[in-house]
Amino acid sequence: MMRSTNHAGYIGMFGVRPFEGTKWSMIGLMGVGAGSGGYSSYWGGAGLSYKLNDKASFNMFGILSEDDFGTNNKLGGSFSYQF
Repeated sequence: MMRSTNHAGYIGMFGVRPFEGTKWSMIGLMGVGAGSGGYSSYWGGAGLSYKLNDKASFNMFGILSEDDFGTNNKLGGSFSYQF
């Protein structure tokens, strides 16, 4: 078995800000990463979340990222339900 000698770390932030008087919230995220061999990366994204009721919500978001391997831009979404 070959052991890896590469190391990396990252730091980031994620936030949710509700729009007062509505069921909508704004989502934001950003971060940076660095690693051995001069590797570096950064990313950021934004989106919206809608609260269907006390247990369910869905969100839509876009993420832009750039690193030493290229650019990766995505649109996504998810549904959340608490039991």
